Formats: sequence, structure tokens, C-alpha cells
Amino acid sequence: MKKFYKQFTLVMSTLLLLFGSFSLSVNAAEHSGATKQHLNLNDIKNHEQIFELIHQDPNDIISSYWLDESVKSGVINIFNSSENKYYNLYVEKDHITYYSIQYYVSHDSKDAKFELYSIDSFNNSHHEFTSQVANETGKVSHQINAKSNSNTAYKWACIFSSYVACAAAAGTIGFGVAGPFGAGAAALACRYVFQTLVEKYGSKKAACKIFS
Repeated sequence: MKKFYKQFTLVMSTLLLLFGSFSLSVNAAEHSGATKQHLNLNDIKNHEQIFELIHQDPNDIISSYWLDESVKSGVINIFNSSENKYYNLYVEKDHITYYSIQYYVSHDSKDAKFELYSIDSFNNSHHEFTSQVANETGKVSHQINAKSNSNTAYKWACIFSSYVACAAAAGTIGFGVAGPFGAGAAALACRYVFQTLVEKYGSKKAACKIFS
């Protein structure tokens, strides 16, 4: 297990370095006032419940995209200026199935946190994991919730043929997931769900049979 976490930290550090330069351009674009929505909130059945759950206002949406229209997966980016936090709502077909929160630890610190929450069929949220990256060293700490058991997030991962496809569709290539982690946010979410599928069911193939 220790070996796994060391390897995981190394992979996450590499991913964040890889996506760092891209994230800067993404965040610049988001702050430039891009507000065009490619997603119609009225088509997302649980959007009102989720916005109420996370206490956010649809008026704070800065961008939204269909990432893969063939399977109807998308992302809605929110920036709450009073909280100085980014909320990324991940959409599967006509439901928000999980969301992430990205923020800086303090006003003086550039250390950033990324939190992932899954949404169950009753529109309740469940904390899956929190990652924190130290700005000065690039060190990533990763804490998975011991009670994490998100069938919704696992099922979302099963849509994609591989971790790479998931990461590409979720925004690391060509689409913007807004926040301090920028494009790396999607990589964190995708790697989490795929790694957990393997740990929980033995393989992604075995897991996806359960959800098919």
C-alpha cells in the first residue's frame, strides 16, 4: 500500500507538471468573461437540487461544455468570487453525477486543494477524496475517504474505454476545467475512479459488467 501511494504521488506530480502550462491558458480564458453555455440547464434533471445542495447560483456559471456528445458527458464550471472557489459539475446524460471543488488554502498561499464528491440517486453528496498540492515543492498529498463507495462515479468511468479516454473527455485535452488545478482536475477525478474500480472489483472490466 505504501508503494502504491508513493507511485500515486509521483504520477499526480507528473500530471500536474504536464498540465501546468495548459492550465494557465485555460484559467486566463475562463477569467476573460467566457459565459456561453453549451449545456442547457433545463435538460439536466437534477440541476436545481445540486445547485441548492452546494449553495451556488447559476448566474456564477463561467462556462459549460459537452465534452463527448456521443455519450453526453459534460462539465459546468462555476466561480464563486465571494468564496474564491471553483465548482466543476460533471454531467452524465441528463444528470449531474459528481462535482469537484478547487480552491487555494489561504489568501497568502498558492497551495491548492481539489475535492471530489459523488452524487447518489437521491441527490445527496458523498466526499470521495481530497488532494492538496504544495506550490513551492509541487508535492501532492492525497486522502481517500475511508467510507467512499460511489457506484455513481464508478459507473461514470465505465462509459469510457480507458483512463486516457476518460481524461481526454473530461477536459484535459482541448476543454477547460476551471480552477487552480485547471486541466489536471479531470485527471485527478478519472485516475481516482479507475484506480478504485480495480481495487474494489479486481478490474475495470469486472466492474463495468456490474453496472451494464
